[in-house]
Amino acid sequence: MATIAILQQRAVQHGDELSEQLQTALNSRTVIEQAKGVLAGRDKVSLPAAFELLRGYARRTSQPLSGVARAVVGGGVGIKQLSAGAARPARPDTRP
Repeated sequence: MATIAILQQRAVQHGDELSEQLQTALNSRTVIEQAKGVLAGRDKVSLPAAFELLRGYARRTSQPLSGVARAVVGGGVGIKQLSAGAARPARPDTRP
């Protein structure tokens, strides 16, 4: 019985860890989407270009993508910082 109790406790603990990891991933994805929207609305770049700017900046500065996204949403990082050192400039969104 003790073995069964230990195995059940491990299964519950694993489930809790997995749930926490999934919630963290969802929160990160949400803030990344918000940052893309901020860049698209404020700086008139397409959503794919906004993501490339975020990802490129995160890689160049060795920061987590979600951290860069939070900085963009919070106003601490703008298009100039994201574009500085980028391989190619972001193209404006030309949709009507």
